[in-house]
This record gives sequence, C-alpha cells and structure tokens, in this order.
Amino acid sequence: MARTYPGKAIRAVALNYEASRLVGIDVERISALAFGLGTALAAFAGAQLTLLFSFTPDFGGVFQIKAFAVIVLGGLTSFVGVAIGSLLLALVESYGALYMRASLQNLVSFGLLFVALVFMPGGVMSLVRSRRR
Repeated sequence: MARTYPGKAIRAVALNYEASRLVGIDVERISALAFGLGTALAAFAGAQLTLLFSFTPDFGGVFQIKAFAVIVLGGLTSFVGVAIGSLLLALVESYGALYMRASLQNLVSFGLLFVALVFMPGGVMSLVRSRRR
C-alpha cells in the first residue's frame, strides 16, 4: 500500500477522489481494483472459517464485534496498530477465560472496546506516536 503504484493509487483515491482524477489516476479502475481485492480477501476469510465453523443465519455477529474492537484498538490508519490491537484483544480474552465463564467471554471484547473508545480514541498507535514526540 505504501510502495507500489496500485497501493499508492488506492490510498490517493481514498483520500481525495477528485484530486486523484486530476493527477491522472484512472479512478474507476483503481476503485474496481480495491473492491475486487476486498471481496477476494473476504471470500478467502469466509472459506477459511468454513473449515472451523458451521454456518447459520446469525453466524458472524461475534466476529464483526471483535473485528471492530481490533480496528478501534489499533487505529484506523495503521496496519501495525491493527496487528497490535488483535494481539492485545487475544491476550486479554485468553487471560479473561481463566477467570470467568465462557459465556461472558464476549463481555471482555465489549469492555476493551469501551475502554479504547473512551481513553484511546486514536488507538494504540496514537499513544505510540505521542510518546515519540
């Protein structure tokens, strides 16, 4: 996303559609490419989940909440932050499972999401960036 032309073009179109068009980026092609990559990654993730779980009409709600918690924890603009957020959520849930019932495990995700939204609205990476300054 930072070094290749398609990655830079996707970021540019996401930031400013009209300016990207003015500098010569084919925004329709880049938008289609980004949509295709997102769809392919979602299909791959769904195919991997079929190996572990059976599908029902209400399948995926817990995964959506946990994915949202990871993104908020890590920050919306940083891949490294999202990786740190997922590691943090996994560690907190693992240690939470030692001390509470399994039915309350989603409460840990909600609690961590609440703490992140209240105390770290920019995510973990905003704390790292503020410490560097």
